[in-house]
Amino acid sequence: MEGRHPALNLALAWVAIVGVAVAIAGGGLGNDEAQYALGARDLIGDAPDPYPLFRSLGMRVLAAPGVLLGGGELAIRLPFVLVAVGYTALVWRLAHRVSGGRVEAATVAVAVQTSAWPFLMRTGEALSDIAAAGLLLAMIALALDDAARPQPRRRAWAGIAAAGAAAFYVRYGSAPMVALVMAGLLVVFPARRRVALAAAAVIAVAVVPFFVWSAAETGSVLGVLRVSEAAANRAYVGDGLWWYVSRWPWWVAGPVMAAVALVGVATARDRVRVLLVVVALAQVVILGLRAHGEARYVFFATTALTVAGAAWVAARPRVRLATLALCAVSAVLGGAYAVGRSHHMAGRRSAMVAACAAVRADARGARCIVYTGTQPQVAWYTGCRTHLIGGGEAPVDGARGYARVYLLSAQGAPRQPESGLAASSPRLQFKPLVSGHAPDWFVWRAR
Repeated sequence: MEGRHPALNLALAWVAIVGVAVAIAGGGLGNDEAQYALGARDLIGDAPDPYPLFRSLGMRVLAAPGVLLGGGELAIRLPFVLVAVGYTALVWRLAHRVSGGRVEAATVAVAVQTSAWPFLMRTGEALSDIAAAGLLLAMIALALDDAARPQPRRRAWAGIAAAGAAAFYVRYGSAPMVALVMAGLLVVFPARRRVALAAAAVIAVAVVPFFVWSAAETGSVLGVLRVSEAAANRAYVGDGLWWYVSRWPWWVAGPVMAAVALVGVATARDRVRVLLVVVALAQVVILGLRAHGEARYVFFATTALTVAGAAWVAARPRVRLATLALCAVSAVLGGAYAVGRSHHMAGRRSAMVAACAAVRADARGARCIVYTGTQPQVAWYTGCRTHLIGGGEAPVDGARGYARVYLLSAQGAPRQPESGLAASSPRLQFKPLVSGHAPDWFVWRAR
């Protein structure tokens, strides 16, 4: 990679260190992580629960190496640390290209990126966000690489097509952004229109199997996308957009990145930076209208705006030095926060993991089902089928054919059943199996 520089090496090392620390400190898998791990297990063997339609095929594939390596939390998360490291290298490459080859701009971009705590705290989690955002950025970076040459290279545009299709399969919600990026490349690089149209056609063909499958599963080619949107759990149309606007300086981008990103919006003049700003703002608006707000949903947007603003910052020595100094402080604080948050989450999940261990030990490989308010993690850690139940709702039919029937309540998690006694029915009488330090967790078994 041209522009390899000590600043890039430092940034890569920092992301790797924070990512591994977050992965280790995180303890038990979170809801989405466990769901992806179950999907990977379903690909290579038998998973206790069916994989939800709205969970992407690409995440099954990305989680599969960790499952094949034993399925431990660290094994599942480490490949995603490598994804975060690669993402950081991509930010350097893109900023270097956008600024016309200025190392100072690339340095500012990666410094800002690796000091943003919303990004750092996800570097060691097995989630789709960094991978999906990185693939969108890769489409633009590959186009810029090709534009620097007198003649188009089919290999570069084949890579753009592959990145676009992969972004869709890693996160189905990336579909509008893949289309917008391709449209933007057609406008910004008119001399590459023929190969850009060919790449767009390849992406369209690559996603046909998804729409055929969606029609077979839901009766509509857009059915799975609608299920995915419904799962986003927005309170009202636009609640995500309000979240992004009202929390931008801290919860969405972090203070330094938020400022540099706004500089990118205000100073974009050339076509490439305008492209970055337009598609970034489009992502914020589209997701803000269709889903609840989370910083990880808009990593592409915050990074694209940062790259657009880095050139302006880098061209002003005093502003650049002040920004890098703030980044150094923010990186340390952000890394500490990311690891501390992971440790805190591990403490919250430990009760659930302990409860699942009690179920697994009691079941001893027998066919089992667990009534719970915490489905993916319980299915992963117990190896049992799960049935969602909460608030004392009594389980009805569905336990037939299972040698072991349990009810698990992990206090502090949402939608938990009240107790085995409250959930008992004439057919299923739950009695205590084991409990933790009250009121941490409880397990009942039907007798």
